[in-house]
Amino acid sequence: MPPRWCRACSPSACSASSPKTWAWLGRDRLFERLVGNPHAKPEALRRGLQGLFGADSIAWFNGGLFAKVDVPPLRPMDVAALRKAAALDWSAIDPSIFGTLFERGLDPKKRSQLGAHFTDAVTIIRVIEPVVQRPLLTELERVKLVIARHMGRHKRAADAEYRKANDAFVGFLELLRAFRMLDPACGSGNFLYLALRCLKDIEHLANIEAEALGLQRQVDSYTSPANVLGIELNECAAELAHVTVWIGELQWRLQHGYPFKLNPVLDPLDQIECRDALMNADGSEAVWPRVSVVVANPPFVGDKKMRAELGGAYTEALRAAFSGRVPGGADLVCYWFEKARAQIELHGLGAAGLVATNSIRGPPASRPFPSPPTLPRRHRPPAHRNPARWRHHSRRANARGAPARRSRRPRRQAPERSA
Repeated sequence: MPPRWCRACSPSACSASSPKTWAWLGRDRLFERLVGNPHAKPEALRRGLQGLFGADSIAWFNGGLFAKVDVPPLRPMDVAALRKAAALDWSAIDPSIFGTLFERGLDPKKRSQLGAHFTDAVTIIRVIEPVVQRPLLTELERVKLVIARHMGRHKRAADAEYRKANDAFVGFLELLRAFRMLDPACGSGNFLYLALRCLKDIEHLANIEAEALGLQRQVDSYTSPANVLGIELNECAAELAHVTVWIGELQWRLQHGYPFKLNPVLDPLDQIECRDALMNADGSEAVWPRVSVVVANPPFVGDKKMRAELGGAYTEALRAAFSGRVPGGADLVCYWFEKARAQIELHGLGAAGLVATNSIRGPPASRPFPSPPTLPRRHRPPAHRNPARWRHHSRRANARGAPARRSRRPRRQAPERSA
């Protein structure tokens, strides 16, 4: 997507002796004009794009977006596709579409090996809501009570009670600034994008609520792409995750009236790493960064397919690295659950929400966690108090030809009417 708000100097001004002449790519539509030239031949267009997006050409767009520019040879059909794309308005694109594009662009065999599957927004929100959103909104409600109590005692401008209320408000915003969410199987970044949007929505709500209680809104935004961290094995997916988070951040600012930050427009996203989330190259267990919460949709590769999809050497090394913690017959997704469990136990992780297959609930050999304790019979709830179980018993009885099981509770008799 051609950047909308980036300052670019002309290719002729890239030498040290030439003064830089700045232009706004979005305002001057440099990309569209360059691609839309009907007389430009494919090779000339390739050289033009190479110069336009060179490392020196866009000095303040940073973030690594143009750190490496290698425009491939263009065919006439490629030029036609570029012209068609440049004529469209990309400002309102849904960043989650990159997940679909990534999955469809993968070779089916590679997709199976990586366990890459697009996670829809509804499923992601079902994970983010209890792990990220609900605890922070609960804390916001507590802070609102503190603010209201102090503002109720507030008599004059900037008195002690007002300062205490404002400190409580700023303290919550600092909590949001320090909040970190990790997706150790981030793919193209949909979890990161929706989690960042959730944090920014909560910050926006906190400003509105604080203003309603008599405080002033904070002009600067406390939440940013620095709040979300990711680990992804596939290089293409990791780069898409950068773009997804960047677009999500810029779009949210536009939609909520916040100005773009400049110098640079984009911050580097070094916290989205391209590496194995489970094992290092030497066979040792990989380390996850310390964060507030973990949410992810780990790859789905069954136990019996791991050797064929991941390779025998990798499978053996992985099982050796987690020996004693994950059973040898566990599916690949179980290793992510064990890593999350260890982070909670040893490294202060607040919560984790992972999408998994039903195998995580299977027999003990297929999961790293012990079975839940069995209640003594005297503490078990009666079968008739569980509607689903009651219907099951009724259907089973009818299938055998026997009458449906009835509750032992006597039926109430209607009182007789007097004449």
